[in-house]
Amino acid sequence: MKIVTRTQLLDKLNQWAAGTLSSVDMHAWAANLHASGVADFDDWEGDHRFSVSKEVVEELYMLDMNLLTSGDVPFFVSFLNTPRDQFEKGYIDFVSHLHQIDHKKRQDALKAIEPYVKYCRA
Repeated sequence: MKIVTRTQLLDKLNQWAAGTLSSVDMHAWAANLHASGVADFDDWEGDHRFSVSKEVVEELYMLDMNLLTSGDVPFFVSFLNTPRDQFEKGYIDFVSHLHQIDHKKRQDALKAIEPYVKYCRA
């Protein structure tokens, strides 16, 4: 089983933000972790009910349909820096940031860019 750590996720996110990892590559990486079923996470809380790392991978797996871009990396980094005993507060803050995204504006901007194309149709 492959253990995914917050440090590994921060490294991937930093690559994405720096442009050395494309959105297509980030999505593929997260999709592979999600689909393979071989990933586990080192930051479980509450009898394995909550994991910041797992939530981050889940969001990255859906980055195409949720129109997440490398510009959203600071939201992910902030969530990954949530103290291990404060998952719920960190998650509420993370989701609040995600809800502030102007999806119509993103649809217009990303309509010809992979991996977002299929989710940007009128």
